[in-house]
Amino acid sequence: SFKKVGSILVEKQIPLTLYRSSASGAKVVIVDHPGAMVNAEISFATAHQDDSGLAHTLEHLVFIGSKKYPYAKFLTSLAERSYGYINAFTSFDNTAFSIKTVGAEGFVKLLPVYLDNLLNPLLTESAYITEVHHINGEGQDAGVVYSEMKGRDFREHLKLNALTLGENSPFAKNLGGDPKVIRETCSLEKIKSYHKKFYRMENVIISVVGTVPHQKVLDVVEEFQNSNGFMKKDDFVRTYDDYTPPAITGKTVERMEIPAECDHGTVHVSWRGPDIWGEEIFPISQLLKYLTAGPEAPLYRQYINCSTPICAQVDTRSDKHKAAVIGVSFQGVNSEFLPVEKEHLFKEDLINLLKTHKFDLERMHDILKRDIEKIGLFLEGDVCDSIFSEVRLYQNYAPGISPESDELKHLASCHIEECEKALNYGEDYWKGLVEKYFNENFVVLYAIPSKELIEKEKKEEDERLKKQAEDLGEEGLRKCREDLEQAVAANKASEASPDLLKEYAAGELTDFAVIPV
Repeated sequence: SFKKVGSILVEKQIPLTLYRSSASGAKVVIVDHPGAMVNAEISFATAHQDDSGLAHTLEHLVFIGSKKYPYAKFLTSLAERSYGYINAFTSFDNTAFSIKTVGAEGFVKLLPVYLDNLLNPLLTESAYITEVHHINGEGQDAGVVYSEMKGRDFREHLKLNALTLGENSPFAKNLGGDPKVIRETCSLEKIKSYHKKFYRMENVIISVVGTVPHQKVLDVVEEFQNSNGFMKKDDFVRTYDDYTPPAITGKTVERMEIPAECDHGTVHVSWRGPDIWGEEIFPISQLLKYLTAGPEAPLYRQYINCSTPICAQVDTRSDKHKAAVIGVSFQGVNSEFLPVEKEHLFKEDLINLLKTHKFDLERMHDILKRDIEKIGLFLEGDVCDSIFSEVRLYQNYAPGISPESDELKHLASCHIEECEKALNYGEDYWKGLVEKYFNENFVVLYAIPSKELIEKEKKEEDERLKKQAEDLGEEGLRKCREDLEQAVAANKASEASPDLLKEYAAGELTDFAVIPV
C-alpha cells in the first residue's frame, strides 16, 4: 500500500523521499545519506491535555514489553545486540523514538520490534508502579518518571508559554508531568486512553537517514500494519488542527517567583513571530542572531558590555509551533534592575534601541556567510537531528497535510539559498522586519529568584510526606513495600532469555556502507 509521494533535495543536495500508505495513512521518509550509521526516528504528534504527563509516562512504559514481544527491556537489549542504540524524548509537540544502528541489517531487524512496542504495548500495572509512580515502604513517593520530574522545574517556561501561546493551550501544560498531579490524578487507564488517541498509524512518521534499501524498509512497515490490522479510520483528526493560538495584544508584564539561591533573575521579552511557513521566518532568526550574538551585537553592547552591566547573557527565542514566538531572554539580570521602577529597561528602552538602531550590513553579511559555511559542514556530517526536526514540524503544522495528502515543499529546507538571498537585503528590509515584529504588542515575564520559596516548598513537602506515612500506618507501609516488591519481581520475570535475544539480534556485522576516501 506504500506509494512514493515524491522526492526533494535537502539543501538542494541530499535526496529525501516520502512514501505514504494508502491503507493506514502512515508515512515513511527516507534520506539517502552516505555512511556506516543508520539513524531513524519514529514520531507521533502528541499534545498535552493536563499536567499529568501522560505523553512522558507513556514514552517510558512502551519499553516494558509488547503483545508480540512481552519481555521487559527486550527492545533495549536487542538494540545493543544489533549494533544499535535506542532512545526517546517527549516535547511540547511530539513524542519521538530514535534508533541508531551500524548498517541496515540491524535497523531492519529492530524496526518491527520497535513498532510493536509502540503500537501494541502491554502497559501493565507492575510497569506503572516501577516506571511512573509508587509509594515505597518508608512512605516516600518514587518511580522513574516521578523522580525525574521532582528534579525538574518547568514553571518559568510554562508561564511564558501560557502568556504567548494561550493559558489553556497544550504548550502551557507540564510536558513531563507535575509531581503533584502524577501522584493524585495520573493512572494506567488514562495512559491507555492517551495511547489509543495518539499512537496510531495515521499519526506516525518514520524517518530514516542513512544507506538503506527503501523497499525493504517499506515491506517491514507494510507487514507490521497488515498483520495488526492497523488501517485508516474516519475518526482521525490531526493533533493540532483544532488549536488556534491567540494574538499577543498590548503590553503584558508579569512577575513570578522561582526557587533559586542566587540574586540574579531572568527577564523574557516575547512577540508573535512570522508565519512559520512564510518567507520571513528564516530572516527573523538571522535578525535575532545579529541583535544578540557577540560583543558587537547591539543588545550585547547595551545590556552587557557597558559601564554598569544589566545582565550576564542575552539569549534568543524563536519557537515554531502553530504560530511562531520570537524574543530575547536576559539572563543573570542584576537584582538592582529587577524592581518595577526599572521595567522601562526591558520595555520602552528596548523597543527604542531596536527601532533606532542603524544596521551594520557588513556584520550582517558576515553572519550570513558564516552560516553558509556551517551548513556546508553540517551537510558533510551528522544531518539527522536537523532533518528529524524538520519532519516533526511538517508532521505537526504543515498546511494541507493529512493521511491522504502531502506538500513536499514544506519538508525540506534550503537555508543556504535563503542566506544567499538575504545577502541582497538592504537596511530598509531589516528595519522593516524590526518595525513589523518588534512592536508594541509584547509580553514581558520577570522570573525573580526566591530563597524563601525554596524553604517554603521544602517544608511543605516534608510535612506532606510525614502525614502520608502516618496516614498509611504500619499496615499501609507494609502493603506499599509488598506491592513494589511484587512489581519489580513481575518485571524481572518477564525479561527475555539470552537465547531469545540471540534469535532476534542481527548477525555478524559484515555489510554496511562506507564513505570512500
